[in-house]
Amino acid sequence: MELNFKNSYSPKEQNLAIFCLKQTSKKDGIYFYANDLIEGLSSKNKVTVFAQKMFIDSIESNNKNIEKISLPNIRFRAIKWLFYSIFLPFYLRKKGRYDEIIFSTEDLPILNFLLLRPFLFNRTKVKVVVHDLAEYFISRYSASKDLFRRFFVKRYIKYCDEVITVSKKTKSDIVSLNFKKEDFISIFYNQIKLENIISHNKIIKEPYVLYVSGFDFPSKNHIGLINLYRKFNKEKFPYQLILAGNSDSSSKNFDLIKEKISEFNLGNDIILLRNISKKELSSLYEHCEFTVFPSLYEGFGRPIIESVHYGKVVYSTDVGIFREVSNHPLVLPFEELRRFKD
Repeated sequence: MELNFKNSYSPKEQNLAIFCLKQTSKKDGIYFYANDLIEGLSSKNKVTVFAQKMFIDSIESNNKNIEKISLPNIRFRAIKWLFYSIFLPFYLRKKGRYDEIIFSTEDLPILNFLLLRPFLFNRTKVKVVVHDLAEYFISRYSASKDLFRRFFVKRYIKYCDEVITVSKKTKSDIVSLNFKKEDFISIFYNQIKLENIISHNKIIKEPYVLYVSGFDFPSKNHIGLINLYRKFNKEKFPYQLILAGNSDSSSKNFDLIKEKISEFNLGNDIILLRNISKKELSSLYEHCEFTVFPSLYEGFGRPIIESVHYGKVVYSTDVGIFREVSNHPLVLPFEELRRFKD
């Protein structure tokens, strides 16, 4: 049983500008989604991508409909804001006319584009990609940063023409917060593209259960999973727990995860694999017993789809696309794992 998603955002024969100001070469969720969006839209539209060189160089598609424009990597914050907020809107206007300009809520300079639009882009629609609204529902960053993002994200969504989001759940969250009416929200799903299932060498020799997720945010709930794992009956649950994902080298949350594993003397039972390759990830999925996805909040939740692709049961919390795929026989509620407790 395959999982199929139909996009409600599907423009044709348009001239689109897509800004990827936060994307780097780091293979996180916004990186993959930006690649998906660029490739998906370029099949029927002319797409111009504005991003830093490291992301431009990593774009996998060679579609001739894609024009890539590298933006400078400016270290000084004040100069960076002036460049993105003042120079870039005028540069974009000079470069040509676009039918749509697409930002993400990660792209803070969008507010200036919205303010300058009556003067520079009066015939151009400005759209915002909303990956999730985690900071409105859980503690995602620090208290000050969550407050900062809530202030700006609400205004981005309110003043843009339309919103593009990644799942029905995120669309519902936007509507429930009265940020945008449903008629002005469309969905472009993550386009999950994985390796063909082939035989890979085992990375982990012992039987294991896999959790794939970035390590940088407490909302991914690694600590909660570790607390649950240590209570499992080893006869009922004779598996190692593998935590695999990307992380910044300075991630405080990654350090907290390591400390919690050490605190419970679980170093032989829980293994951290950081910033692994596609081939390594494929091997981990191929040889695991099943996967878990205990995240507290998601906009989409790629690992749910990845697990199904590899024919693995996934125990997931009610986040992201869980409700859209919960009728699939391989997608089960995370709460069912509690049967393994002592």
